[in-house]
Formats: sequence, structure tokens, C-alpha cells
Amino acid sequence: MTARDDREREKSIRETIGKFFFDLAKTTFTAMVIGGSVALITGMEEALPYAILLGVGVISTVLLAVIGYYILKHK
Repeated sequence: MTARDDREREKSIRETIGKFFFDLAKTTFTAMVIGGSVALITGMEEALPYAILLGVGVISTVLLAVIGYYILKHK
């Protein structure tokens, strides 16, 4: 393999891993943030667990998106 092939392979791997983290962020947002929000909006009796779920979901979503962005933009 040449150096160019190695760089192309590393770029392809980086793009795939970055997309993976963005997909994890989308899935986390869908499951935790929207799920917790719907439970809070509908007025569930025990609101604290859903509020915690919402907070953890937001933090996880942002963290995963930042990791994906960093992987894609890091050379």
C-alpha cells in the first residue's frame, strides 16, 4: 500500500466512525429526550425520573455529537 492509500483508508474510517457517533446522538435524542419530554408533557405522576432522563438525554446527545464532530474534523 502506498501512503496515499493509507491516508484514504484512514479518512474513510474516520468518516464512518464520525457518522456512527452522529447516529448515536440522533438515537439518544429520540429515545431519551423525546421520550422524557412526552412523559413530562402528558403529566405523568412521577415527574422526577423523566426529568432526569431528559437531562441525561440532552447531555448525552450533545456529548456524542461533539465527539462525532471532533472525529470528522480532526486530521
